[in-house]
Amino acid sequence: MLQHSEFNGLKEKAAPGTHQAAWQLVKRHGFSADTSCLDLAAGNGAFTARFVDSGFTDLSVSELHSKDFKLPVRSFFDWDLNQSFSSLVEKRYGLVTAIEIIEHLDSPLHFLREIHNLLDKEGHLLLTTPNVQNVMSRLKFLLKGELKSFSYSDFIDQRHIHGITDHQIKIFFEIVGFEVVHQTSAGSFYSSLKKKFLAPVQFLMSKVLKGYLAPGDVNIYLVRKTSARSQLSNSLDHYMHVANEIS
Repeated sequence: MLQHSEFNGLKEKAAPGTHQAAWQLVKRHGFSADTSCLDLAAGNGAFTARFVDSGFTDLSVSELHSKDFKLPVRSFFDWDLNQSFSSLVEKRYGLVTAIEIIEHLDSPLHFLREIHNLLDKEGHLLLTTPNVQNVMSRLKFLLKGELKSFSYSDFIDQRHIHGITDHQIKIFFEIVGFEVVHQTSAGSFYSSLKKKFLAPVQFLMSKVLKGYLAPGDVNIYLVRKTSARSQLSNSLDHYMHVANEIS
């Protein structure tokens, strides 16, 4: 059985260490306590609780399963994040958080565009998603031909449908209009004993493998809202841009 960490008695539904590392990016950037914040797919509020604990006063959340959420917030929404939701509220936010949700959704690009619409001019997005490029994920792909955390059982049990690489998510950011401010990786469900046992394998493979090799099970990004690149903003514009370059 997977072991989960907790914050103020609330189970963190992510690899242990993920919420803490994500929160460190919030602290590192220095958001003020009056920043308007929106936590998407808030679950039981384990990540929202860090904002409450730190004295943030303008908090909103969206969560379909509201019965588990007990924290005091300014606004509570039950948006279906697979749909268009940015038009359902007039308010715009300084910080939107999306912890371990984008990999479950039908269209990552649509989701990012909706968040872009919800942010104010200088707004930020804090997003996490499973790291499918660390050593153990690459080893699993080599041996079984499937990404770590994205097997058929992962789809059935938790609807993991989009394993997004680091370069893919950065392409998505560029298309939608986001600039990476801070980035890290964190989190692991492995026990200390298992980590110690696997350490030599990971070390040896890291000497051979190329490309993005952040060790954590989760990639964490703090990005700032910018303008979308016009020629990349939709598939037709991109196609016409490429066609004109070729001709």
